[in-house]
Amino acid sequence: MQSRQNSGKEGDDMTQTGLRLGACGLDCRSCDLYLLPTDTAVQDKLLPWFRSRGWLRDDEDLSVALQKGMYCKGCGHHETWWSPNCTIAKCCIHENGYHNCSMCGKFLCKKLVNHQSQDEKYQEGITYLQRLVEKSAGESIHPDRF
Repeated sequence: MQSRQNSGKEGDDMTQTGLRLGACGLDCRSCDLYLLPTDTAVQDKLLPWFRSRGWLRDDEDLSVALQKGMYCKGCGHHETWWSPNCTIAKCCIHENGYHNCSMCGKFLCKKLVNHQSQDEKYQEGITYLQRLVEKSAGESIHPDRF
C-alpha cells in the first residue's frame, strides 16, 4: 500500500465520514478524556478518579484539570493529548505526518498489532482502520479526504 500524506494541519484527524479519529483508529468522540471539558457525566466520573490517583487535590476542580492538560483534543494536537508517551501517535502523526495508521505503507505493523492487545477499544479501532485500507484499495480516495 502506498502512503498518503495528510493536509499538514495540526490536529486535523477527521475522516471523510466526519468521525473524529485517533492515529490508532479510536473514535475520539467515545473517549472520556476527549469529552471531559464538555460532558458533566464524564466530569463526575473522571475528576474523582484523578483525585484518587493524586493528580488533583480534593479542592481542585475541572478548571484546574483543564489547566493541567488532563484531557485530550486528539492525538494530532502537539500540546493537549492524553499520552505524550503513546508510541502510535508519535510514529504516525508526529514523526510521519499521517492522520492515522491506515495511511502508512507499513500498515499493519508490529507496533500497532502490539498496541491493539492492550484493550478491546484498540482492537475495534484497528478493525476500523483495516476497513479504511480495504475501501481505499477498491476505489481512488483523495488523500485530503482522510
